[in-house]
Amino acid sequence: ETFSRTNYSFTDLGFGAKWTSLYEKAIWNLGFQFQHLNRPNLSYYNTEKIALPILSQIHAGTSLLINDKLTLLPGINFMKQNKFQEINVGIEGKMILKNESAKKYAVGLGLFYRTSDALIPMVSIYYNKFRFGLSYDINTSSLKKASNNRGGPEITIIYIAKKIKSGAHRRIVCPVY
Repeated sequence: ETFSRTNYSFTDLGFGAKWTSLYEKAIWNLGFQFQHLNRPNLSYYNTEKIALPILSQIHAGTSLLINDKLTLLPGINFMKQNKFQEINVGIEGKMILKNESAKKYAVGLGLFYRTSDALIPMVSIYYNKFRFGLSYDINTSSLKKASNNRGGPEITIIYIAKKIKSGAHRRIVCPVY
């Protein structure tokens, strides 16, 4: 197949905002985002325009401090793009193992559900400024026929670049993920 273009790149614009509030022993957050606002052209042909649809997302969650070692992190996420939509809901429990200024360790176990599609168990290891995660989508929909009852693994590595100054944690209500 011959394409009129062999290289492809485009500008993709998005916008989002997040509200965070501290109330007693919980940090609440609510946010939204819109991606592909400029509807970039995905076509490899100069004569055809295939606009990337706008993706809308709303998410909410909280960080509930149970005690000085255990935090519960329930959340919900709704996404919509054209006629397709997805809702994820679940909870993670995070256990602090060590919380010293130079050494911070924690583990997390969670379970999420993508409505009408998959059950998603996950495990996380928090190590200083890193979070390492492993999750696996267990198909619960008719897709399991096509996937031979296999789901999909996902590996996550997150680096938290923000440095919080000593003593500043009392003034910061935004959670560090």
